[in-house]
Amino acid sequence: MNKIFIILALSIFGTFAHAQAVVVEGDKIKDVSAPAAHAPAAPAEEVATLDAIQNEMDSSAPQQAAVTKVQPVKKKSDSNMYIMGVAGTSGYPEVGNVNGSYAVSGALGMFFDSIMVEAGIGMAKYTMDVRNFSTFNGRDNYDVDQYNFQIGAKYRLMDGSLVPNVGLLAAYSNRTFSLSAPAQSAFNANQTVTGESTTVDAGLSAGVDYEFGTDYAIGLDVKYMFNVSNNASSSNNTNSNITTPGYTGTPIEALQYYTAGLSGRMNF
Repeated sequence: MNKIFIILALSIFGTFAHAQAVVVEGDKIKDVSAPAAHAPAAPAEEVATLDAIQNEMDSSAPQQAAVTKVQPVKKKSDSNMYIMGVAGTSGYPEVGNVNGSYAVSGALGMFFDSIMVEAGIGMAKYTMDVRNFSTFNGRDNYDVDQYNFQIGAKYRLMDGSLVPNVGLLAAYSNRTFSLSAPAQSAFNANQTVTGESTTVDAGLSAGVDYEFGTDYAIGLDVKYMFNVSNNASSSNNTNSNITTPGYTGTPIEALQYYTAGLSGRMNF
């Protein structure tokens, strides 16, 4: 009897404990005695994809920073102005009694894409011998100093390290004639400077530049000039102007001449 009572008591207690774990939700009964279910874990493929994206972003960050730090390469045309110097020689190819000694010039210029516009000054030195009519086949020797102011434009035929160019120019020139040995002259024994003249000339230019870096260039420069107009003023104009032996000749002012030399340029 006692055993039966104990079994019944345990049964009643178990039923009561289970009833405490049951919750009624509307018309449904929910057992809350079981542990709460956990959220399903993310698939392995999704986790791998997220990791790959993160790794790719981390690896591209230094490259993006490097690209940001790269500065654009400065082109030669970025420099708007330049200065140039030329040193060489000059001559009058139409006659044989005028010999060039040296020629130097300097110019200030500006770039306009493939066009170079410049203005400059130049100086050339010549020797000229003219027949002295008082002695048999005698000559008077003259030093001719030629100064000019030039303006011109050049067209750059291509870009790169080796750049050829062609151009047009105009010049205003002044020449001074001086006897090398005045005491031996039949006409100007008491004079050193015997004449002066001015001319307006037009011409062609050609050259090639080797450009290194972004600011410097060296090259060859050639100019060939033709006379447009001339004016001579001298107390003895015949002696200072005649350039061929004999009684007649072509004035040096009316002759064609050239200059050729090595050039150096700096852009700024």
